[in-house]
Amino acid sequence: MRVDFLEDSGSALSGAVINLEAAAQAAASLQKMAGVCGIAQPVGVADVLAIPGVLRTAEPDYIGENAEKLLCTIAAEATEDLIKSRESEGAQLEKDIRMRTDILRSTLDKIVPLTADMPRKQYERLLAKLKEWDLPADRDDERLLREMVLFADKLDVTEEVTRLRSHFLHFNSLLGQKGESMGRQLDFMVQEIFREINTLGNKAACAEVSPLVVTMKTELEKIREQIQNIE
Repeated sequence: MRVDFLEDSGSALSGAVINLEAAAQAAASLQKMAGVCGIAQPVGVADVLAIPGVLRTAEPDYIGENAEKLLCTIAAEATEDLIKSRESEGAQLEKDIRMRTDILRSTLDKIVPLTADMPRKQYERLLAKLKEWDLPADRDDERLLREMVLFADKLDVTEEVTRLRSHFLHFNSLLGQKGESMGRQLDFMVQEIFREINTLGNKAACAEVSPLVVTMKTELEKIREQIQNIE
């Protein structure tokens, strides 16, 4: 902490101390020099004060009881202002992160019904291809039904959706807590959420779902950037 004491602006010599011994020696030296050099102008006070070491500013008393109380008061007020500033910044940060978490949750809600219909759409595409190739295609054909089951299993994102919703709840609960390791915990949760979103996007790669997955990744990246500001 740096403390600057302001001198009384009403007097140029306020708080100044004159070294009388040095002043006497300086005056004598100046007079001797004037005589030797033949300078008729008399030695003045300003000439003596201009000599280094003659005039100096008195050092403020840092040790007194009043000074100690003043420093303690200043430090306490500065600390309180800092805490209030950090609390305000933290509240805004939490608000922004919760808003983006809500976007993630609502986007996931849009994805779920789209993925539920994907096995049927894949099955319809398979039937269309078989018809295009002039191959007999009976909807009740056991081989085709097995293919549909494989489609459904391959495209099933139930596990990822369940984990994401659980991660969102845990993430929001962490936001309301305080602790030194809070930033690291939230950062870890962001990594887990990204992993599930990425898996979901790979399983449900289609024209309807892909843009929504991109939206989730974009919002999650913004959350990750905000978390870097949490101490």
